[in-house]
Amino acid sequence: MNKQTAKLTIREIKGSFGRYMAIFAIIALGAGLFVGLRMSKPDFIETYDRYLHETNFYNFRLVSTLGLTQDDVDEVLKLDGVKDAEGVVSADFLYNQSDDKSIVVAAQEIPERINLIDLKAGRMPEKGNECLADPEMYTEDDIGKTIKLSKQNSEQTMDTFAYDEYTIVGLTETVLYINLERGSSTLGSGSVEGYIYLPSDGFSVDYFTDIYVTVDAEGYVYSDEYKDNAEAYVKPLEQFMAERAVIRYNSIIDEANEKLADAKAQYQSGLNKYEPAKAEYESGVKQLKTEKANAEAKLAKAKKQLDDAEKMLQDPSILDEKQAELDAAKAKLDKGKAEYESGVKQFETRSKSAYLVVDRQITTYTNAVESRKANIA
Repeated sequence: MNKQTAKLTIREIKGSFGRYMAIFAIIALGAGLFVGLRMSKPDFIETYDRYLHETNFYNFRLVSTLGLTQDDVDEVLKLDGVKDAEGVVSADFLYNQSDDKSIVVAAQEIPERINLIDLKAGRMPEKGNECLADPEMYTEDDIGKTIKLSKQNSEQTMDTFAYDEYTIVGLTETVLYINLERGSSTLGSGSVEGYIYLPSDGFSVDYFTDIYVTVDAEGYVYSDEYKDNAEAYVKPLEQFMAERAVIRYNSIIDEANEKLADAKAQYQSGLNKYEPAKAEYESGVKQLKTEKANAEAKLAKAKKQLDDAEKMLQDPSILDEKQAELDAAKAKLDKGKAEYESGVKQFETRSKSAYLVVDRQITTYTNAVESRKANIA
């Protein structure tokens, strides 16, 4: 810079000194902010990394559409470099925040070792129908209130939970939801509005939906060193999940076949009992029909007799006619009886006379025989 240019520059600065100082201050402030951010980044990363280690934040999350079991947890722990693994249950559900608004809430099982939670108010759940709530959604004044699953939830969602409503007993923060965004969902609006934490018996499923895994991966979070170390576990875990998926599938099929075999055995047993019972039933039905027909015939005969009797009662001439027939029959019966009794008397008289005649004849014959014997002698 020559002398003339320097003089002009100094003259301009003097002429607009205030504007010059303002520009200088802006540049200095920007530079200072930039330097501060450059210097603060390691502190931010170190603080965040320390928080993740304190809560034992997961390195990998394993999921399967068929569900996961404790056997899967035990097997993943055998992989090289795996430090810890924990199976948990998680599920989204619809919650009626008001009469005209349903929101999506994410339910998580309270962990024991990985992704530890930080209780901020209240107490830990002691029963299956108690929960910890999102402090961004609820305050301490809401402790004691209930969160009820909406009837808009599918049957599958309702079956995942052991209860229809849960009582808030505390508020908790979690490393899974560090920022205000709560994630996405296939339910409702597609956006999760908050979360709750439940004890294991708050769910009614016998499998895990997630397995969280921690591995030996050195380096600060987001650093290239950490990414490279973590990347080494991706393929082994993918292969592991593929193998376990086949085992899980076969296990489900075997269990289903076993239940099917039991059902078939129960069906056959029932059929064996049904066929004799059916034959007995059909025999009973046949007998019942016969008895019914006989009863109906007797009923018809009795009804006819009743109708005839009613006609007789309603028509005196018929009654007199029947009475006359009855009297005539009685007179005939009396006459027959008299004739019978007379015949009996005549028979007895004749029998007695005949007996006397025969008796005299026998006596006469006997005397003659005796007389002849005497003459011969």
